[in-house]
Amino acid sequence: MNWASIQSFRTLCTKVTDELQKELSERQSNEDNSPKVKHISDTEITEALDELESVNAYLYSIEALMERIFDTKIANNIESKFKEIANELAPDPLNMDRLILNRLFHQTPDSPDKKNIN
Repeated sequence: MNWASIQSFRTLCTKVTDELQKELSERQSNEDNSPKVKHISDTEITEALDELESVNAYLYSIEALMERIFDTKIANNIESKFKEIANELAPDPLNMDRLILNRLFHQTPDSPDKKNIN
């Protein structure tokens, strides 16, 4: 899971939460008016809202953790040690684990091709 997918899913959860809250409040204010067909019960909406709040809290935590990890600066010799161990863990360049590690190296803000501490 990457940063963009977390942010996208968090945005989607927020939008769905807003829509469900709006629908629930409209239902509560129009209780005595014409009965509409309810595809989702009030109980289901309330339970979904509780779950979505939990999901959003977890997503915020994951995002904060990722931000902290990517803000961490390491020296070039430590970066070299990471790459050395990555080669030992997944020596085949076409191995799925190796592809993931390579992608992570290129996404980090302090990778060797970017500004780095000496």
